[in-house]
Formats: sequence, structure tokens, C-alpha cells
Amino acid sequence: GVHGMEEVHMVEGAANLYCTPPVEVSYHFHDIDGKQVVEALIQPSPNRPHYVQEVDDTHIAYFRKHDENFPANNVLIKYWRLDAGEPTTVAIKEREQRLLIFLQDHPFITVKRYAKLAKLSFGQAENLLATFLKWGVLQWRYNGKFFEYYLAEDEVVESK
Repeated sequence: GVHGMEEVHMVEGAANLYCTPPVEVSYHFHDIDGKQVVEALIQPSPNRPHYVQEVDDTHIAYFRKHDENFPANNVLIKYWRLDAGEPTTVAIKEREQRLLIFLQDHPFITVKRYAKLAKLSFGQAENLLATFLKWGVLQWRYNGKFFEYYLAEDEVVESK
């Protein structure tokens, strides 16, 4: 059991003091075997990314996988910013086509591999992957070591 309101105040303080922008939290209180349990609920936010101020004063955005938190990479951060903003347009040129054609024959691509394949800077590759995520053409997964980007299941790409 916990002291319900004390826990709520601690979570509220952390959500407001150490998160930029602040995170909205709602609470449900449960009585289980005579003990009070506080359930803190955080809904998906339209204001992503949210950064956590770490003890060394750095600010890191995280994503959650199952019951663990992992630092987000630049592609995810750029995708979250794009996702909250205005619609984006990009002309499909050879560098974008190379990505789509590559993913027809390979299960995934990394930022580094895409940058090398399309002769892009790392930042350009991140931007384009984030754009394809926003459009729903790509999806992402974290395998515990690095991020993988792959074609969304309903996408069909024709090569010439």
C-alpha cells in the first residue's frame, strides 16, 4: 500500500518539474486487500517529444517498450515533431526510391545503412526516415541494440 495523496504529489512534481513539456497524468485509486494502490495513467500526448531532465542536467526523450524505457533516437524525435505539425511533402527522387526498393528485398534498414546507400548525410537520412514514418510508409522497431525501419505492411512498392 501507499499513502495515496503523497504519491500523487510526488508524481505531479516530477511530471511538472522534470518533464519538458510537462506530462499530464491522471490517477485511479484502488483498494486491494485493505491497501490503497495508486494507478498513474499517462495518455499519448499530442505534444511529443517530452524530454526528461536527467541528474546531469541533460534532457532525453524516451519511448516505452513493454515495461522498460529506452532513449529515443533522432529519427523518432524528428518523427514526433513532424507528427504534431503540418502535413509534409517531399518529392520522391532517386534517394527516396533507393530506400523503398532496398526494403522490398531486405527486412529492414538502419539510418547508417540508408545514408550510405543513398549517399546522404546522417541528418538527411534521419529526416527522410522520419518523413516516411509520418506518412505511414515505414514503421520502426527497437531490437534492444539499434533501431530498424521497415515497410509498413500495407505498402506495395513498384520498381522500374
